[in-house]
Amino acid sequence: MFASTLGRLAPKTRKPNLLTRIIAADTAYRQRRSLQRLTDAQLADAGLDRNAVAAQRSQSLWNSPAHWRQ
Repeated sequence: MFASTLGRLAPKTRKPNLLTRIIAADTAYRQRRSLQRLTDAQLADAGLDRNAVAAQRSQSLWNSPAHWRQ
């Protein structure tokens, strides 16, 4: 009985609206572009390399982390 009550009390997550998705996509685009501009030494300081940056840049514009879409 307790488990079924808990399920009803859990907050429902809402699907992000179009504006939220556009802002998340723009943020991802800007961050990926900024990563590309860093020097190899700066990337190494962040624990990244050119291959990781290239992998990020090749991702879809709408592919952003789930925590950005909440």
